Amino acid sequence: MGPLTTALRGALAGALSWAALSLVTGSSATAPSATASTTCLKMLSLGDWGTAAPVADGFGPRMAAAAAAGSLGCAWPAAAVMLQGDNFYSFGVADASDPQFATKYQALFSDPRFAATPMLVMQGNHDHYGNVTGQTDYTWRDPTRRWWAPAANYTTTVSQNGVTVFLVTLDTWDMIGGDTDDNKSPTYYLPVLPGFIAWVAQVLASPAAQSADWLVVRGHYPVYSGSLQEHGDTRGLVVTLDPLLQAYGVDMYLSGHEHVLEHIVRGSVAYFVSGAGGVTHAPVNATYPGMMGYLDGAFGYVSHVFTKDNCTTRFHSQGNGSAPAEVVTYTATTQSLAPQRRAALAAPTSPAPVPVAMPMSTPAPVPVQGVAPRTPAPSSAAPTAAPSSSSSSSSGWGVFFLVLLLLVGLPAAALWAWRRFGARLFSGGRVSSPFTDDYDEDAFSAHIDMRHVAPYRGVWSNAAVPAPDRSIQMV
Repeated sequence: MGPLTTALRGALAGALSWAALSLVTGSSATAPSATASTTCLKMLSLGDWGTAAPVADGFGPRMAAAAAAGSLGCAWPAAAVMLQGDNFYSFGVADASDPQFATKYQALFSDPRFAATPMLVMQGNHDHYGNVTGQTDYTWRDPTRRWWAPAANYTTTVSQNGVTVFLVTLDTWDMIGGDTDDNKSPTYYLPVLPGFIAWVAQVLASPAAQSADWLVVRGHYPVYSGSLQEHGDTRGLVVTLDPLLQAYGVDMYLSGHEHVLEHIVRGSVAYFVSGAGGVTHAPVNATYPGMMGYLDGAFGYVSHVFTKDNCTTRFHSQGNGSAPAEVVTYTATTQSLAPQRRAALAAPTSPAPVPVAMPMSTPAPVPVQGVAPRTPAPSSAAPTAAPSSSSSSSSGWGVFFLVLLLLVGLPAAALWAWRRFGARLFSGGRVSSPFTDDYDEDAFSAHIDMRHVAPYRGVWSNAAVPAPDRSIQMV
């Protein structure tokens, strides 16, 4: 067992007991259908669903029919529903007691066929406009014990009848430090924070990820998208995340954000966008590079039926709000890269993939095994500066800059201290804003052994951050 696996399991053990987890996965007791394949694992993907439309138009029962045992050629009920962000429009939730949990989430998934289905949650930009801590806190307050959002970034192992899917859930808002650039210019993008890339690389390289039948990464922002007049590619993820997905043999990247359904293939990775749960958009560029299929101008969600070797993905259209039933408009088959991953994992001489170089300033060298970092020697050709007659005036400039530092630096430091500590003392322990994700870090870390740093406070540590792992054993 590697150190990463140990860290992941240790973080989970400190957060929740295994007994509590087993209560959430009670769907293992459901008998499979006798007329469909039993060597399968089924999950649904629903993004940008946090409006009134899904409940008002009756999407829940139709989704429950797809999730039920025997549907879509899979004998088992859905192992999980992946909620792809923008869970509550337009400004997220206030806290874990926000009534939207009842009116949107519980109402949408009230069908008895969802009674024991885990909901794997990630955050979108609209969730960050509110208090995203309220959504993580709801993990421990959901009366149905289905909502699973233990942290901004976490891993999940879903297994059923011998089929295993290793899921890596990412908070892409935090990855790029805010909202998407929406193609403001041909060269502008928000780069991924360097410590985040180091953590993602370590998770993807772990034995649990590399040995699974399926390796799937999820994030609200798409890497690639052909949606027109909407968001488009997230170029920071194209530059920094996509090379990692390719290098570590990731099978699929699942996202939302674009209010359409898309299937795009780039390299060895299949990219699926499911962002039409509660908002619709059109058009989509049908000639976008790698575009395999799409649904625009209608509500919809995506289903994935995994076997050990292949995954059948379907686009389910809910129409424009007046359709009496859903229609499958697109079907695709993806082949697992597990044989290649396992072969690389078994080869003792195969070096681990090297993460792509980040387009950012080079960090200072780090000493290795007690050896001081090497620094370049001064050039012998460089002339030695002679004593300057202006040395007496340099002290005057020094005094000027010292005064300037006192006049500017002290107020800035006082403002930072007030935002970091003072306001919290007078607000019951939490500072909230409708447009920033300002966490109560102490309360957050009490739930999960994972330190989160809000984007405006700095960057992630380059040290690996443990993410809790949830194992969902269906059989």
